[in-house]
Amino acid sequence: MVATSDQMTPRRAGDAYGYPVKAATRIFARTLVAVTATGLAVPAGTVGAVAVVGVAGHHADNRLGPDADGKIRVDREVFTFAFAGTAPTFANIGSPVYAVDDNTVSLDSSSGTRLKAGTLDGIEDGTPWVRV
Repeated sequence: MVATSDQMTPRRAGDAYGYPVKAATRIFARTLVAVTATGLAVPAGTVGAVAVVGVAGHHADNRLGPDADGKIRVDREVFTFAFAGTAPTFANIGSPVYAVDDNTVSLDSSSGTRLKAGTLDGIEDGTPWVRV
């Protein structure tokens, strides 16, 4: 609907979100986190995940609980991860980066089977940095 007055639209920085953790799941701090189609957090690279949502801000252990028994905070910033396959070069800055697992990324989407984790933000002193 078209606004007819000033709005009090909610806002946030968008650099952290919380997601309920899937049952039988353990997520380690500072690893890539994905969500299932029902919005449950799982380690990136888990079968059935539909999107990478950020990096775990803390350790979450829901191995003994039901779905959504606990929440994980994920951060969306710039991080460094292990790279699988070809190491990125300066020519790759701005390219999509894909999750191989919860601690490894690649420039290769593996024919679309890997989820996009972010973009290569820069390379400093030989270390690639990924904007998640």
